[in-house]
Amino acid sequence: MTEHPTEFRLLENRYRPFVWKGGKYIEVAFAPLGPSQAAFLSLTEEEVLYGGSRGNGKTLALLMSFMMHVNRGWGSGWKGVLLRNTVPMFVEVKSLADEWFPRVCPGCKYNEQKSVWQFPSGESLAFRPFDQPSDFNNFLGHSYTWIGIEELTLWPTDKVLKSMATVLRSTVPGIPLQIRMTTNPFSVGHNWVQARYRLHDVPGRVLWPVIADSIDDQGHKEPARRYVHGHILENTLLLKTNPGYLDTLKAATADNESKFNAWCLGSWDIVAGGLIDDLWGKYKSYVLIDDFEPPENWKLFRTYDHGSGSPGVVQYYALSDGSDFTFSNGKVRSSQRGDLYHIGEIYTWNGRPNEGLRLLPTEIARRIISYEKLRGWFN
Repeated sequence: MTEHPTEFRLLENRYRPFVWKGGKYIEVAFAPLGPSQAAFLSLTEEEVLYGGSRGNGKTLALLMSFMMHVNRGWGSGWKGVLLRNTVPMFVEVKSLADEWFPRVCPGCKYNEQKSVWQFPSGESLAFRPFDQPSDFNNFLGHSYTWIGIEELTLWPTDKVLKSMATVLRSTVPGIPLQIRMTTNPFSVGHNWVQARYRLHDVPGRVLWPVIADSIDDQGHKEPARRYVHGHILENTLLLKTNPGYLDTLKAATADNESKFNAWCLGSWDIVAGGLIDDLWGKYKSYVLIDDFEPPENWKLFRTYDHGSGSPGVVQYYALSDGSDFTFSNGKVRSSQRGDLYHIGEIYTWNGRPNEGLRLLPTEIARRIISYEKLRGWFN
């Protein structure tokens, strides 16, 4: 926290930012709400993702990352596009732009028919829906210097990001090329986003290391990318005007541990993007037990889901006949006839979202036999 943090004062029914300069507070058009916003706006890597808990001011920071380069001499060369899944999702984005853009750049106008912000010095920012991969056809032949993607985890795969990266280009010497995105943990794209930015919770970390060693599917080196993590407690303006917002978030996630950790804490180390996310956090303590070797009189069987280009899995189950069983620490547990226990798994995955190891059936069979011998199940 700085010695003189940004203050927000109510003037003409609006809270306006004041920063300390020259021994006094002066009004400015915009000031970062906290360290994560400041970091996000200062980075120069081509691709930057701003995540964390809900309510930390990510959308406003996204808009301001475009505005930072307005009226800087680039003119019409500074051309941006902001993506959301559907047109109705732009309501909040448009509301923030209506409030803040005229403060930063008087004279800017929004063309309702074209859904484009236009600025006196020639810059432009379009709002465009992008839901399915085929929507990229609407951008063929386009060129942008700034691409914004709001709520990245709402897309189930990285196709929106990778396809739009092909239209990030310009012939203007020295002009910055930027992809700027926001997201919360959770939702259908949680797993691929977490993998792409190598996200695991580090308490207190705001600015994450640069990822400069990433290789694409064709073996080409990808541009550097970075992640910034924010928390709702940085958004003093929101907490000032809506002091009960954090309690509202807690109430809305009380029945879902993963959603609570994502929305309130900004945690990436959660179960998300799957069929039973809402049930897992609530009931995992009832269904998870320590490893054990099933009694000899229990029935063992395996299931098999073949994967080559996609991940594959072999799962092992034990069906109880009603007898007791013993954990490795000597503790005995009773069971009921028909209880089913998941006791082992072989998963073939190469570490990238939805990609398998492309193993031949003979190699998969070899791995199955080796695993079963190791567990003492192979005769």
